[in-house]
Amino acid sequence: METNRELRLFVTLFVGGSAFLLVFIGVLFSFLDPELFREVYVQEDGFIENLTFLALLGISVLMFGRFLRLRNEKGKWFKLMLFLMGALALFGAGEEISWGQRILSTESPEFFLKHNAQGETNVHNMLVNEHKVNKIIFSKLLFIAVALYLLVFPLAYKRSAAFANVIDQLLGIPIPRAYQIGAFVGILLMTNVVTEGKGAELLEFGSCMVFLLIFLFPKNEAVYTSAKCQAAIEQEKKAAYVARRYVFNSTVKGV
Repeated sequence: METNRELRLFVTLFVGGSAFLLVFIGVLFSFLDPELFREVYVQEDGFIENLTFLALLGISVLMFGRFLRLRNEKGKWFKLMLFLMGALALFGAGEEISWGQRILSTESPEFFLKHNAQGETNVHNMLVNEHKVNKIIFSKLLFIAVALYLLVFPLAYKRSAAFANVIDQLLGIPIPRAYQIGAFVGILLMTNVVTEGKGAELLEFGSCMVFLLIFLFPKNEAVYTSAKCQAAIEQEKKAAYVARRYVFNSTVKGV
């Protein structure tokens, strides 16, 4: 149990601390050296974009792993949500690197050359009536969805037993903790001061890192514990209790 808490603390500090540090450095570069910020720090296939890809890939692997581990224990809606969350994160990771197009140096199909703002094989840069899908869906609608998830869900989860039961037993949606919500707000405020037009890249990176933390250590983390693991935890608790009682009785008798 202690090891698990120590590991949790280490991962939280590493992921959260890295996100804040790299976002802060990016904000500084945007003011001190705008060209370095645009052309190096947040460039396409650069350091920040690759870390964003890894964060999304990590979420995908995590949710697919939970899906496989709990496939014989949870209901169909619970498993469906796990699968969809994993698939959505995988889609986001693929979009982030244009499905490996630039890495593999492959040409875009004619359809994407004609309808994609950057001529790349991805969906978020597609044009609809001369407007990027990214602006319509991946910015405005996604921002609303994130706001509801971070603000409304935790409050409803805390105040409504019925809502909490649906989330935990039926859907298995991770509920963010207070510090995770605070981290997201902090990153949002920091990136909001960037005026170089690439602040969205920093916000995207920071947000994905925070969501990685949310999915790793949600408030309702216990719903992802398998029956076998739960039994082992209970056995460990009983062993610890017996050990404490033995020490206490030995001390009393010694006195």
